[in-house]
Amino acid sequence: MYTQQEQPISVQEMCERYEKVPVADIYDVLDSEDYNLPNQCLSLDIKPLTPYMHLAGPAFTMKGQRDMRVKEELDRGKFADQGMFRALFSNCVIIINAEKESLTGCFGSMMSRSCKNQGARGVVIDGGTRDAEDILRIPNWKAFVRHWSPIESYKRFRANDFMCPIAMTGTLTSQVRINPFDWVVADWDAVIIVPQEIAYEVLLKAEELERGEENTRHDLDRGDPIWEVYKRYGRL
Repeated sequence: MYTQQEQPISVQEMCERYEKVPVADIYDVLDSEDYNLPNQCLSLDIKPLTPYMHLAGPAFTMKGQRDMRVKEELDRGKFADQGMFRALFSNCVIIINAEKESLTGCFGSMMSRSCKNQGARGVVIDGGTRDAEDILRIPNWKAFVRHWSPIESYKRFRANDFMCPIAMTGTLTSQVRINPFDWVVADWDAVIIVPQEIAYEVLLKAEELERGEENTRHDLDRGDPIWEVYKRYGRL
């Protein structure tokens, strides 16, 4: 059973601060000798619907598969009586292993609105969405997906479990494991997964790294020679 660990600051503040830190800085922290976690970056084929999207929050995991069954053939289990929507929690990021499913849009604008109403911040899909243009009209909602498609997922693809460990396609490795409540952070570069147990300390180190990066950018922008900037701040 996975539970959300308490952090020194609120989940809301964690989300807001993570959304201000570039994913590249978070990757560098995870890749460092402190953690040696270089394989937390999801496939670079998973992109924001539009540039400049930033998304962060604890993972509400979902997994699914190609499935041609219809209502009378299905045992809805945990999904009965809108069970998935009822299980959503404030500030979560819905992250869906759709097995790189390339045919359908398995998460559309009505799903997005319903999940936002239950407190979710956005969605990351190792697969596709539909209603892309309408999704962009939803205030403060973010979507990172492989593709968009008009094809309805019903009779073709179905989620079969939620709040369970899932595997998402990685960049440097074929799979990245995501547990419920791990932190999902995404921007124009990529989507990265931060294990829940180190999420707060990684945030602090990434913020510290970004402060140094900002100083470096400032000095380079005013024309300082690179060798002087390197002496001040080290690695560029």
